[in-house]
Amino acid sequence: MAMHNDLPFVRASADAIGLERLGDDEDEEEDFDRMNSHLIECKCRSGNGWHGSLDLAKRIQRKVARYAGGVECENRTIQRGKAPYLHVSSSEREKLNALIPNASERIQILHHAATYGRNRTTFLVGDPQGKLLFGLIVTFEEGLLADYRAALTYLYDNALEVFYRDSVDDMPLELFEEILVSEDTLKRKYTMDDFMTSLLIARELMPGSHSKVMHPIPPCDMLVPFEYSLWNSSKGGSDTITRLIWNCKAKIPVLTPQTVVVARLLMIYAVLFHRLS
Repeated sequence: MAMHNDLPFVRASADAIGLERLGDDEDEEEDFDRMNSHLIECKCRSGNGWHGSLDLAKRIQRKVARYAGGVECENRTIQRGKAPYLHVSSSEREKLNALIPNASERIQILHHAATYGRNRTTFLVGDPQGKLLFGLIVTFEEGLLADYRAALTYLYDNALEVFYRDSVDDMPLELFEEILVSEDTLKRKYTMDDFMTSLLIARELMPGSHSKVMHPIPPCDMLVPFEYSLWNSSKGGSDTITRLIWNCKAKIPVLTPQTVVVARLLMIYAVLFHRLS
């Protein structure tokens, strides 16, 4: 977990940080003092989903190879199966949007760069087997980074500052309750007790808080009541098996209810064999 020096409310956690030694002579110890670090964000594309589909990632892989070295590079990438790499700038908006079509992922790597005080992030995409498909080294303009930090500051000053106050008693609890009952959707999903429970848990797990927690906040779906957690532990891994089966491509020549059932049983046996081996 990283925290911006001047903006403590801006935080991020990159998947990895790669180190590059800048010296030519590997025997000289002083070369280790001349290192360059790279922020790395990794994505795995499976056979399901929208922008996360494996087929789309393979099409983008060919685009990256074509941008990097033309049609010959694209053909070599397909034949040899090596991942192409490409430098791209945030000023090349059409190209960047085509290579990273998911807007939330573009904002994510921009947030990494703005938080860590860098001007570039490495974006790596792989398949479910762990094979790297392509890599993008995205450089962000200083003006864009400054505008993004200004936008985060505006959001903090005008909306999020109340959640970072030293004491819960200093927070506008009446305002929170008015917001929760203002819309039918919120009213059906949350009560004030639910909101306060989540708020107190988030404050305890917030890096830099009085609890001295230094790791990132876990996903909200991991904060489940004890009764639900006990049920999830007792019922077995049926949901996990279903998810693994969804990622398996089964091409059935004759599609009937009987063949679908048999194919599903064979895939379940394959998953069980994989987990037991």
